[in-house]
Amino acid sequence: MSLPRRCVVFLSMFKSGTHLGRRLLAEMLEQPCFEPAIVRGRVDYEDSGQLYCPEGSFYSWHLQPNSAAIETIRAAAARPILLVRNLFDLCVSQYHHFADNIDADRGRGRNVQHYFEAMSRSDGLSAIVEGMARSDFRWRGLPYQIAHLEKLLDLAEAHPCCLMTYEQMVDDKRVALGRLAQFLSVEARDGWLDDLVAATSFQAMKTQAQVRGQASHFRRGRSGSHVDSLQPAHIQAISGMIDRVSPTLRERCARWGISAVLERGSGS
Repeated sequence: MSLPRRCVVFLSMFKSGTHLGRRLLAEMLEQPCFEPAIVRGRVDYEDSGQLYCPEGSFYSWHLQPNSAAIETIRAAAARPILLVRNLFDLCVSQYHHFADNIDADRGRGRNVQHYFEAMSRSDGLSAIVEGMARSDFRWRGLPYQIAHLEKLLDLAEAHPCCLMTYEQMVDDKRVALGRLAQFLSVEARDGWLDDLVAATSFQAMKTQAQVRGQASHFRRGRSGSHVDSLQPAHIQAISGMIDRVSPTLRERCARWGISAVLERGSGS
């Protein structure tokens, strides 16, 4: 593992707004994003050996930072941006990622939609929450996402970071961009903030992706999708799992001012 001194490390939960975050950082830093190589079906978000980045770019991946990764980040005096999302919304977005084979138009679809086609929507959402195992598809469910959130908080408690939520980025982008710029010591040029807000609106980014024939990733673009998607049984299962898997998570999130990521509702 090696990182350039003071490089930006963007760590995001799976389906937490990674594409939006990358676009914002690329514009702010005037640097390209570096993502480690992906081998479909063999992705390991816990492999700290993936934490490397060439000069002149910023790192972005769904890495779950263990103690070795945290030490690498600290040794490089890197500047981590951590992106998390309301767990209820996260489950819905992850369901659509697999059920709709998102990113197939980019050659990166997971191609497991047939498993979800064989289920009711309710059962498919339950599988995302509880986990499922097939010969070519292992999904570890919400406990794995909770562990990811915990590890991101471990990093935030060990090294200066900018911890943000998807809801902050889409519901109050101007404020979120101000926080990012301050953390990265980026000087806002005249009109820069207005231009960036407009260029990274959901519709603008979707239109650009449609021109490339790669718009499947842009489904909704706002917070609170679980309100219309999850049934009471799903809500109960998610809430109970949070408290059972990580009894201290609510307290930790409250200390960071992100309690809403564990709450049903709008998530904002």
